[in-house]
Amino acid sequence: MRVGRFERGLLFGVVERENTITEPEPAVAAVPLQLLRCPRTGQPLRLIERDGAEMLATPDGKCVYEIRDGIPVLIASESIRD
Repeated sequence: MRVGRFERGLLFGVVERENTITEPEPAVAAVPLQLLRCPRTGQPLRLIERDGAEMLATPDGKCVYEIRDGIPVLIASESIRD
């Protein structure tokens, strides 16, 4: 199974800086992917790859959210709707 940069950080709680991997800072908590929900529909989100970029999408694929610098942009007005 291929694990992307975003998911790897969530699974292992690592923080990537300047091409190095360090232990997380104490105040930073890793959020499991299973807890993330679409702000528009409330559906769970899954990790997808589109045009070479990792994104989060609802199971029906109607709402897609970008991941910028390893941070998911879960703002309903910024979702990419199919």
